[in-house]
Amino acid sequence: MGIFYRFFAIVVLFSGLSLFAVPNVYAGTPIDKPVTFSDIYAHPDNPDLNLAYARQQAESGNFLAAASTLERMLFISPNWDSARLFYAEVLVSLDDKQGALRELDILENRPLSPEQKKIAKATRARITAPPTQSARKSDGKFHGRFAIGARYDDNAGNALSDNVLNPSALGDSALFAQGILAFAQPLQKNLTFHARLDGYAIAHQDFSNADMTAIKGQIGLDGTLSNKIDWRFDGDVSQISINNEKYLVETGGAFRLTKSLTKQTDVFGEARWHDQNYDNLSFAGTEEDRSGQKSIIDFGVERRVRDKTRISVRTGYEKKTARNAAFAYDGLRIQLDAKHRFDSGVSVRASGKFRKLSYDMPVLIGTQSIDRNDDRLSGRIAVSASFDKISQWMGAAKGRGGRANTPLRHVSAEIGAFGFTRSSSINSFNYDNKGVDLRLIWDF
Repeated sequence: MGIFYRFFAIVVLFSGLSLFAVPNVYAGTPIDKPVTFSDIYAHPDNPDLNLAYARQQAESGNFLAAASTLERMLFISPNWDSARLFYAEVLVSLDDKQGALRELDILENRPLSPEQKKIAKATRARITAPPTQSARKSDGKFHGRFAIGARYDDNAGNALSDNVLNPSALGDSALFAQGILAFAQPLQKNLTFHARLDGYAIAHQDFSNADMTAIKGQIGLDGTLSNKIDWRFDGDVSQISINNEKYLVETGGAFRLTKSLTKQTDVFGEARWHDQNYDNLSFAGTEEDRSGQKSIIDFGVERRVRDKTRISVRTGYEKKTARNAAFAYDGLRIQLDAKHRFDSGVSVRASGKFRKLSYDMPVLIGTQSIDRNDDRLSGRIAVSASFDKISQWMGAAKGRGGRANTPLRHVSAEIGAFGFTRSSSINSFNYDNKGVDLRLIWDF
């Protein structure tokens, strides 16, 4: 029973769904019968059929499918103003305010009808107007993610690769669970309170020394300065336990500034500081010597391409102090994150991190003192799709009128491959691990 106890140790229960409505005021030949994806596949160039399909998807709550259809239509017919106005409304429902404003900007110089101008003006006002006092009091929202999955590592010590000296390579499978619950509450104009709770648990089949549970709580404020620079401050506390033994308690915070250069490009700077308090483990008796402080400064840029692709690159410097200088280091870091959403509904995520670290104290190997320098490289690539899309591909999950079973859009399946390598100037510290994982994800 132990593996299942640890597996469900950090399960967080949440609930919450959001309902949206899209005005049905867009021009096009009326099509009374339900339009299926098969109809669109058979007649991809029929504008009225595509518009009807997008409207039906939006009315049933499947805004991603509606957005994909409208994007394709506007690529073919960029001057189809009613479709672009509809697309702006759909982007609002997807909480992509920047994307919606971009579409409304395009329509500014177009020959719109009086009714279309009225809708465009109302949509822009809804996006840009600050919330009223009564709205701010009731606009607090919970959202989050819950995921369960399984993974295989060809060296299960990966869970400890940055903390504990690893044993020899040991392939092992594991079950894991992850929960994120976040809350945001506007306080006044340009000021929002936010809070977040993260939990993670992993239980290996054989190598229990790599079993881990982690929980982190975070609260903070964010807002916008007069020169349109967004700021965010977080304070947090976290605890990591390994094989049911408390290992690390970390307290600290982060401050971030973000400036939009264009509607698609942001630059940011971030500073993080944490006090780290390590405890010895039954199988590792010198871990307390790692206790100290860790600080990180990062600068980066994020680029959005047609609301389908996001690329973020950051580089910075990190410094770790410790009671024993053998565990203290500093060095440079580079991180890349990217995501792309295809029209088919499939999303691809990729991330990678490189750290070049120099340790403060040489290591005595036999009679020789050797300076320790590590190059650490980690990465993951994953492909995901919602169960709604998967069901459509399989010709299933159709409800009344041929519409998709839209609640499934909140649940997705993801398969990924990951790797980690540590190349050290001291051969005994070299370490490699790679593996695959499969997870089921519920976003709400």
